[in-house]
Order: sequence, then C-alpha cells, then structure tokens
Amino acid sequence: MPFSLILFQIVVIVGVPILSLLNTQMIEKLKVELIQQKIKLYFQSAINQMLLAMLAIWAAKSANLPIVYLGEFNKMATLIGAAFLIVSLTVSYLSSKQKGENANPVIDFLTPNTAKEKTAWILVNIVAAFCEEVIFRVVLFTLLVTTLHNPILAAVISTIVFGVSHSIQGIVGIVITAIFGLVLQYIVHLSNGILVATIVHFIHNIATTFLILPISKKVNEQTPID
Repeated sequence: MPFSLILFQIVVIVGVPILSLLNTQMIEKLKVELIQQKIKLYFQSAINQMLLAMLAIWAAKSANLPIVYLGEFNKMATLIGAAFLIVSLTVSYLSSKQKGENANPVIDFLTPNTAKEKTAWILVNIVAAFCEEVIFRVVLFTLLVTTLHNPILAAVISTIVFGVSHSIQGIVGIVITAIFGLVLQYIVHLSNGILVATIVHFIHNIATTFLILPISKKVNEQTPID
C-alpha cells in the first residue's frame, strides 16, 4: 500500500477528529482573546482543509483509485438535494426555537457578524464544501470500498468520520452532520461526482448561517430561562 494512502487514512480517520476536539476546547477557553481573530480562524480552517484535500488527491493518485470528481447534474440527484435542503433547513428552523441554555456557545462565537466576517465566511465555505466532498465522499469512500468491498459499510464509516470531524457542533451536531454526509454520499452516487453534492453542501452551510442562526439567536434572546 502506498505511503500516501497510509498517511491519508491516519490523518483523516484519527487525526481530523482529534484536532476537531482540540480546536473546540481551545475556542471555548480562548474565545475572549480570539474574538478579534475570527477571520484568521476562518482562513486557517480553509487552509487546513485544502492541505487535507491535496493529501487525499495525492493518496488517490498514488493508489490509482478510480475517482470521478465533478460528475454531472443528474435530475434525481438534484431533486434529492433540493428535497434534503428543504427538510434539513425546516428541522434547523424548528430546533432553533430551543431555549437559551441549550445554545452552543462555540457555534455562537464563530458565527460571522461584521460584513468582513460574512464575506470571509462565504469564501471559506466555498472551499470547505468542495474540499470536504473530495476528502470524505470521494477519496475516503472510494478507499473504503476498495478495502471492504461493501459500499454501504464504506458510506457509513466515512460519514461517521465526517460527523466526528465536526465535534465543534456538539453530540447532536455530530449525529446530524453524519446523516447529512450520508445523504450527500447518495447524491454523489447518483450524479457520479461531487458537483451537485458540493452545491447542496454550500447552500446548506450558508442558509444555516445567515437564515437559521439569526432566528435562533433572536429567539434565545427573547425566551426567558427557567
């Protein structure tokens, strides 16, 4: 097995979840000091994802994995993507009516507020959507299928790793993200590439940030804590 492939597996399956946990703890402890450095944090995250995506592509080429990146706009994949966006954003909207004590302080801290932060957030999420699809839905999934010879099990494992890599969102966020990843994996399967999945991924992230989170913040400010 090529060294690049071994390195990729170690970094994604072990390293990424651990780093996610460590970053969450760091932000919780230092959020007061870091409040003026949000944009720096955004772009550091984007750089990390680009480096990991390049490692994934290098590993895939070294192992001669059969990979198709962009694919095409498949009607069924597009319809499933649109339906998923409606359902997921509806669920997010309903869950945003939780009381203030259930809010995630780390997510609240990282949410962009100024015009510069919002612009940076959009740019970073373009990178994140593409890189995460390459890393998890293309390379990791293809590698697991090649190793396990079981596409369903490969999809489950890759989406679990994807969910844990978002530990910053808490336990509920990890579960929701894993489910999100499973749907994206199916969209990739239908469209034979990541183009549709990347667009759905990006729209979901941006809509959640600019439509759902402001509603959640407003509701939490207005709802008294028992």
